[in-house]
Order: sequence, then C-alpha cells, then structure tokens
Amino acid sequence: MPLPISEKLILRQINHWNRLREFLKDEMETSVPVRKPVITVSRQAGSGGRLLARALAEKLDLELQDQSLVDRIALDSNLEKSMVAQLDEQVVGQAALWVQGVLRRRIFLKDEYHIALVKVITRLAARGGVVFLGRGASLILGEKADLRIRPAAVKIAPHNGSSPDRVVAHGRVLYEEDAKQGDSFDAVYFVFDRDMHPTYAAALRALNDCKAAGKPFHAVTSIPCFEYWLLLHFGFTDQPFDAAGKKSAADRLIAELRTKPGFKQYGKGQKGIYAQLKEKLPTAMQGAALGLKNAAKTGEDNPTTRMHELVAALQALSET
Repeated sequence: MPLPISEKLILRQINHWNRLREFLKDEMETSVPVRKPVITVSRQAGSGGRLLARALAEKLDLELQDQSLVDRIALDSNLEKSMVAQLDEQVVGQAALWVQGVLRRRIFLKDEYHIALVKVITRLAARGGVVFLGRGASLILGEKADLRIRPAAVKIAPHNGSSPDRVVAHGRVLYEEDAKQGDSFDAVYFVFDRDMHPTYAAALRALNDCKAAGKPFHAVTSIPCFEYWLLLHFGFTDQPFDAAGKKSAADRLIAELRTKPGFKQYGKGQKGIYAQLKEKLPTAMQGAALGLKNAAKTGEDNPTTRMHELVAALQALSET
C-alpha cells in the first residue's frame, strides 16, 4: 500500500539528514566529547516547545540555541540574516534564492544551508552545555544528544506549591482541562516528597483512587526527600534517615549529601547538578530500583524514591 504523503515527506527529510550526516561524518567523529549535557527539543506549532526549551536552559544552566542558529550561519557564510531566515523557514524557492544571490553577488542555495546548519549544530554540541530548539538538531545529532524531547508529548506544569495535596490538586485540574479539549495526556507524573508533609498520605490515596478510576496518574515520591535520589548517584544506601532534635529527616539526609564531592555547599535549586551527576545516572537508577525491591520485602520505605521511573519514562520518550 502506498505511503500517505505526510509519511513520504517525513521519510524524505530523514533520508536527507542522514545523507548530510554521512557527508560530514569525519567532522562529527573528530568532535570533542560533550562535557555538559546536550538536549534537543523538537519544534511544533502550539506544542509549547519554546517555553520548554527556555525552562530547561534556565533550570540546567545551559545555553539556548534557536533563532541564534540562523545568526551564526549568516555570520559564518557572510550572508544577510534575512536570506538565511527565508531558507530556515522554507518560504522561498530555489529560483528566488538564485535571483537574490545574483543581485547580492552571493548565491547560497538550500543544500548549502543544510550543510551549514549541520556544521554549526555539530560544533556547538561538541562544546556541550546547550539546548537546541528545532531545526533538525535531534536528527543531526542522534545519540550524541543526551536527551531528545518531543514537546508535544511533554508539559512541565508551573509551580503551584510543594505540599503533596497542592501538587496533586493542581495536576488533576490541568489534566481535566486538557481532557475537556479532547486531548488528554497519556501519562501524568506527580513529583513530591514525604518529608514532614501532613498531606502526604492523603495525596497518595487520592492518586490511587484516580488510577483505579482509569486515570493515567503516577506518583513519583521520595522518602524522606528528593535529595535521596541525588545521594544514590554516589552508591546505594538504605540507611534510614529520621528526625533528631531540631533536624528533620530531610535535613539529616541533605547533611549526608553535602559530604559528597562537589556538594559541600548544596542548596535546593542549585544549578549544574545534572552535569555533575549524569555519568553516575546508571548507579542511581539501579540503586532506586533496589531500594523499592528491598522496601517491598521489609515494609520499610525510608529511604526510597521513584525518580528512576520518571527518568526511564523520559528516556523512552526521547527515543521514540
């Protein structure tokens, strides 16, 4: 059966990028290994990709490359930005470009633009510490990117309070709003800690009730707090963390985390953590899974975390 026109166009574009990547294979293979994370965010109208890319760049302290890629290509190719922008948005034909090139005494056609784009993206990725928004960066870099995200499938809800009951209530409202528009989410992940929150148990019951009713809700909990997930990057531990004196269980866990290399001055919201820990991610993933397995046997859930389940879901999504 013949493929639909849309699928043909997609396959044609993928083949085109593959040819360009092969053309520049030597340059890509000699690139300096990425030291800081490289993330690609696909650009689709109305998907919120731009907001997501900006949020990731800000939270992870990375450089955002979007329209600036056009500026770089124009500078590298000694062209006016307006001409490169027309190629970038694919609003001009080859003949029109040729005429403009003759008038400006510099002919620069679509294939040259694509090759220049691959070179710029490859060079920036080799340096690391960048979020690419659209422009085929996901296809160009492939597995060289630490994470590839299709923003149409991911939405990070604005902060509306950290207590478990508020996290759950806010997430349910957002889910129902999208459901009314006929486009509900395939999965919703609620991230919160137990710590000393009195609403923790009630929030879990509410999520379990929603899940029993068929809602795709998932609780991503950490006991006593999120920092246990960070601690697992340095090796597995199931030592319980309990309150003592004026220090909460979370305070004591954070004190333990601050004994680890690079975390002496750790504070919530600290930037650059992903770059510090990304090579240790497999250790944390295995440790979190082992902790839950042990908790199921012993009935002791302090400490445990389900952050690895969220990370696994994001990794699976980035590969699709």
